[in-house]
Amino acid sequence: MPVISNPAPIYSQLTSLRHGVAVLRERLDTAGQEVASGKRTDIYGALGSGAGELIELHAMHERQVKQIDTNKVLAARMDAMSAVMGSVRTMADEVRAAALGVTSAGASDNGALKAAAASALDRILGQLNTSHSGTQLFSGIETAVSPMTAWDEAHPVTGLVPSQVIDGVIGGGVVSAADATAKAAELAQVFDGTALPAARTYEETFYSGAPLLDGGGVPVPRQSARIDEGVTLDYGVQANDPAFRDIYRGLAMLAATDATEIPDAAARQTWMEEALGALSSGLDGLLEAEARLGGAQKGLDETIALLESRRDLYAGQIGAMENVDPYEAATRLTELETRLEASYLVTRRLSEMSFLKFM
Repeated sequence: MPVISNPAPIYSQLTSLRHGVAVLRERLDTAGQEVASGKRTDIYGALGSGAGELIELHAMHERQVKQIDTNKVLAARMDAMSAVMGSVRTMADEVRAAALGVTSAGASDNGALKAAAASALDRILGQLNTSHSGTQLFSGIETAVSPMTAWDEAHPVTGLVPSQVIDGVIGGGVVSAADATAKAAELAQVFDGTALPAARTYEETFYSGAPLLDGGGVPVPRQSARIDEGVTLDYGVQANDPAFRDIYRGLAMLAATDATEIPDAAARQTWMEEALGALSSGLDGLLEAEARLGGAQKGLDETIALLESRRDLYAGQIGAMENVDPYEAATRLTELETRLEASYLVTRRLSEMSFLKFM
């Protein structure tokens, strides 16, 4: 009969094997997760001293993502501004074309030009009060304030009505070329801010956004935005810019009185020339402002592209540190499965070596 002098070594081996199996199972689970996810399960532990670099890469990547998102919101805002400016230019140009036609014909148009100017003016004021994402587009830095007072409504501070201010200048109508010149000059003062009393001026009654100059004559900052580290983009266009004032002045001159019904031919010609001159000046200025805005949009688009390339670079570096090699992970998984199966086999055989089998 076989004799087992000391069964303790078998028990010890069995205990050791069971512990080894548990370790292998844990490593196998880890390998399986890495194969499934493509990422290390203990990223920072695996990197050791390189963990600090990964943390910094994540921070830089997140900064790029946030800046890209912010810039895309700004790009949408600038697109909206560009669309409004194009619409204003189209409406004003249509009235100018109609006025040129009436001037060439030299006859009454039964109030058609007056009605067209009034309609265009009303729509343009509405366009200039456009907001985007809850903030006004053309109020300058006073983004919570609608910039334009409606043609027939009182300004909330001065109590004056824009149409009445214009009517106050034109009075009973235009009676002579000299009268047309004088009244056109007085209207120019209303719109450039030099008229008295000051409450009658454009920035006091017609417009409520940020002024061009503060009380000390210092230029008020325009709308701007930080679009990259150390890079600021100036993009502000305001409804009190000279181009918009000139367009408003030209339309107001045609909307407030029927120029084709002015009895005196010289007065009629002078008034039409002044109105057309204001419209043409405003349209030229608006076209230049659109070109500047377009340049700013191009610069913003280029910056977004640069930020996206940086984001992708950081993402690639992060991936190189966090991801596992698929082939290496699969090979390791297969190796661990083989070792685990072998451990199970040895453990089973040791477990079957009971004392009774040696009796």
